[in-house]
Amino acid sequence: EALRLAKLIRWHAATLAGEARAAEHYLKVPFDPKQYKRWMKTRSHLCVLITGGEADVSGKIHTRAEVDSLPRPLIPNGIKGLPKYLGENLRYPPDAFKRDLQGLVRIEFVVESSGSLSNMRALDELGGGCTEEAIRLINAACWRPAMKNGKRVRGTMEVSISFRIAQNEH
Repeated sequence: EALRLAKLIRWHAATLAGEARAAEHYLKVPFDPKQYKRWMKTRSHLCVLITGGEADVSGKIHTRAEVDSLPRPLIPNGIKGLPKYLGENLRYPPDAFKRDLQGLVRIEFVVESSGSLSNMRALDELGGGCTEEAIRLINAACWRPAMKNGKRVRGTMEVSISFRIAQNEH
């Protein structure tokens, strides 16, 4: 199971002074069935994992150009409804509000063939708690996986979240 999990990680090359370098990594993968059951109970009401249709089991992460349909959030109007969903659910971080931080946070992640999310990272951060809020928002939405040749596949997704303080809030 630990090897299977390690294969799901989207590894990026190690660099030193901008040059690629060989590197070894060691992962400690704890197994606690009780903790897993507790986690599943809290998560089960949030999203039902996608199980319909056949899933690709190769472990390959497909790019936008390689899939027939992109991953999409399971919200009204799908990807087109994402800005409305983000606007309605965004909680402006108090630290960012106090410091008048505004701008974009860009998040990249993988939507697994089950609809769960993995390999989430910020491509552009803002600070003041905005990056953490962007990650919370993305995790709070349920996602439908990408499709390729009629199979559910792992697909990459990138979302930009705008943090703007309305003038009447000052």
